[in-house]
Amino acid sequence: MTPMRLAAVPPLITALLYLATGVFVLQHLRSKEKNAFAYSLWLFATVYWQAGWALVFSLSDPRWANLLIRLNYTGIVFIPVAFYQLIVAFLDAKEDLKWLKVSYVVDLVFAVACWIDGWMVD
Repeated sequence: MTPMRLAAVPPLITALLYLATGVFVLQHLRSKEKNAFAYSLWLFATVYWQAGWALVFSLSDPRWANLLIRLNYTGIVFIPVAFYQLIVAFLDAKEDLKWLKVSYVVDLVFAVACWIDGWMVD
């Protein structure tokens, strides 16, 4: 097993901090705060993003880079819509719920596009 590279440490620390915050919010605030789930969803999307980069930056075999980067981008495309869901929940904007659903469908297209050669990830 190769040691972790220094470039992987900052995203790993960030991922762990976001993960701890998300777990705390879900455990302690979910019953009291109506926006806790949306906030945790956004945090967990960020955890996926940062943990993915920590993995990519710690690679010793570049043959895995393409796969890991595509996996990472597949999750990254959901960060904006998770943030949009947080804003919709925070503002209690029920009229935006249909646009939120449309946003998730568009993000699914972007997630699939990550696996089409050179379309989003080259």
